[in-house]
Amino acid sequence: MSISTNASIAHLQLRLTPTDQPHIQRPCARCKSRQTFTSSGKFRVNANGKAIDVWLIYRCATCDQTWNHALHERRAVKSLPADELNAFMQNDAALAKRHAADVERLRAAGAVVIAAADVAIERVVLQPATMETAEIVISIALTSPCHIRLDRVLAAGLCLQRPAVVQLAEQAMIGNQMVSAKALKRAVLDGQVIRLDLTRCGGMRAAICHALSHFEVTPC
Repeated sequence: MSISTNASIAHLQLRLTPTDQPHIQRPCARCKSRQTFTSSGKFRVNANGKAIDVWLIYRCATCDQTWNHALHERRAVKSLPADELNAFMQNDAALAKRHAADVERLRAAGAVVIAAADVAIERVVLQPATMETAEIVISIALTSPCHIRLDRVLAAGLCLQRPAVVQLAEQAMIGNQMVSAKALKRAVLDGQVIRLDLTRCGGMRAAICHALSHFEVTPC
């Protein structure tokens, strides 16, 4: 999304980063029912001659039964970069976290993905607001899949209470994607954009402008 240099338009970006990993649900052979599985953060590697198999090991939250999520099957050893192979062998935590966040691949393996609920929110004021600002553009970016309500994100980003965000939705949110009180309860989407007409914010206008008064990157 392009950033406007128009002084009458302020821009706030909210970056969301999960602080835990997505969980999955799938049938557990030991429990004989569908259960929640979590990544162990460890890999199983099987090299046989010129081919290699790599799995990320998941464990059932109920009985500790393992499920191996296939990452590479019968792949030529020479085709795998040496540093990546070493990372698999060393159970590299960052690499395990990256594969655990690969929602599409997990779904393709038949797992039901439960997005991370614990989320860190970072406020990035790209264009500050003043009392002369007419509009605020709020863009939301997800670094990895997560599940958090829109009203919670907007409240944190604008430094307001949730009831105030509901009021804003009723009287000040504009644009092609109108936000209803019901929509505020839904999970945020990557790339979602909210437009706020400051002239309709009433007594909240000063507080919002103060919260976005200067360039900054801060956690909230």
